[in-house]
Amino acid sequence: MTIKNLVRLGLSAAVFMLLATGAMAQQGKGRPSPEERAEQQTKHMSAQLGLSQEQAAKVKEINLKYAKQQQEHRGSREEMIKMNDAKNAELKAVLTDAQYKKHMERNKQMKQKKVQKQDVKQKGKKEKGGKKLKGVETPESEG
Repeated sequence: MTIKNLVRLGLSAAVFMLLATGAMAQQGKGRPSPEERAEQQTKHMSAQLGLSQEQAAKVKEINLKYAKQQQEHRGSREEMIKMNDAKNAELKAVLTDAQYKKHMERNKQMKQKKVQKQDVKQKGKKEKGGKKLKGVETPESEG
């Protein structure tokens, strides 16, 4: 083998190792399982709403039930809205009036933040398309 071939082989091996390492690192990432989502939601709700142990257990069951259903029906906006309404109805039976009110207010705030985030994202896309590069003449900038 020549030195040139050895260098190519070494570079190829290095690139392969980098790609393999990146692929392995991404395997652990991604969407959490329904069980993990239900656990996270329940912990968050317990902290925010001051749930009793009995309430937390019931809320966890509800969260898990709907996390599994949401995973099965991903992509259907109408189905997600129906499931969310049904979930809130079940939660209302478990939570006190004050807890439920606080929960619904929190949901409303999160929806507003999501809409704002989407608006900013859309605005950014529009601006990217309209930007002109400095020092570069484009057909639009001439004239």
